[in-house]
Amino acid sequence: MDKILFKKISTKAPVFVDNKYFDIPSTMEAAVRASFEAGASLLTIHALSGPEALRRLAKLECELREIRPFVILNVTILTSWSQDSLPSVFQTQSILNHVVALSEMVRESGLTGLVCSAHELSEIDTEGLFVVTPGVRFAGDAVNDQQRVMTPPQALALGAKGVVVGRPIIEAKIAAKAKQYFESMILSK
Repeated sequence: MDKILFKKISTKAPVFVDNKYFDIPSTMEAAVRASFEAGASLLTIHALSGPEALRRLAKLECELREIRPFVILNVTILTSWSQDSLPSVFQTQSILNHVVALSEMVRESGLTGLVCSAHELSEIDTEGLFVVTPGVRFAGDAVNDQQRVMTPPQALALGAKGVVVGRPIIEAKIAAKAKQYFESMILSK
């Protein structure tokens, strides 16, 4: 995306950069800083990056928040994974155990944002975390490659502060209908 256009959009509404950064700590810090400078208000990294990277990014998040609102969202286990499709090195534990352990590591690092399926929300301590749930679908929609899905009202009822609804909106035959649905949800809260 054009950097000038990206910056212009960020003056109208929060921009969510979902690049899921996963690299050595210094590379992730540079990527996070560049995304922030381009106008991002929220962005994703992989919680699997480990405690050192998360601690360093927590310090960076704190520094950047002094300039303007900003949240680093830590992706736990992808919603496209089921227990059977987990990489073999992950299959010795359940998805829930992985999500719980990763969310605890995120909390201990000092970071404030978490990404996990709504299916795990009731089992993790979300106090003080901004939790976003991906894999959200409207009732009756195709789940595509998602494995652990819920509807927007279900995810919000379980404690999600934000939901990611990608393809159902992007691929909607009537995009205005999807927009109207979300506006009615927001206004009813």
